[in-house]
Amino acid sequence: MNDLPHGYTPPKGLYPLQELKFLLDKYPIKIQADPDHAKVMFSSGFKNRAIRQRVNDLFFGDEEIHWYLRTYHPDNIITGDNCEVKKVG
Repeated sequence: MNDLPHGYTPPKGLYPLQELKFLLDKYPIKIQADPDHAKVMFSSGFKNRAIRQRVNDLFFGDEEIHWYLRTYHPDNIITGDNCEVKKVG
């Protein structure tokens, strides 16, 4: 975690998916994640560059998170309410 955006310190002890859930709970951010599309959607008024960068890093930079949310998560739009590992099958 040496490459964290300036101005952002993640909560201690969280795994990457837990941190992503924390950020999606706290800020006006949604993620479109399905096999054909991957996009982080920030509210038009949300300008915090550090948080924007961290969410992008967690979603696009962590292969496990990116693969899981796009391929296996049952929802196509990910928010703080549903950003968790759900049972498959």
